[in-house]
Amino acid sequence: MSKDNVRRLFIAVLAILPLQYGLVGLTGLLGWMEPWPAVVLPGFKGVADRLEHFELQQAVLEAYFTDSTTTYVPVNDLFESIPSSHHLGVLRRQFRPASMSGTSETEQALHPEIRSWLSDRLARLYPERTTERLDVVWFQIRFSPTGVLSDATPIDTLRLPL
Repeated sequence: MSKDNVRRLFIAVLAILPLQYGLVGLTGLLGWMEPWPAVVLPGFKGVADRLEHFELQQAVLEAYFTDSTTTYVPVNDLFESIPSSHHLGVLRRQFRPASMSGTSETEQALHPEIRSWLSDRLARLYPERTTERLDVVWFQIRFSPTGVLSDATPIDTLRLPL
């Protein structure tokens, strides 16, 4: 490759990089989700705090039955037809209280058709009981770098009457 071609390629790459970030900003302004990580890879900033702990949010599902009993529902059991790598994404996009996300768009699980699906799914998982309500309890989980759980604080709950 000649020097002129190398220079042209270098200039083209320098011109394309700002356009790439502009495209990501434009999709954000229009309310579209970037097909992550198609355009920009994550920076993974802010994973550890000054004390070298890792924090993440996790949902726990708790079913309330008409006989006044409760049980924790494993997410993998409820969403068994969905690949496990998508479970947290589904919970964040459809089962997160508006107080946490800032928009009611993440409370899609309140829609009647989703509640009906949840009711049917829980009836299959627990055929001997009738489910009255499903709570999606969100926790802020803190781990040490060795993977030991050091704290789990409840943040908010999305209550789904079934």
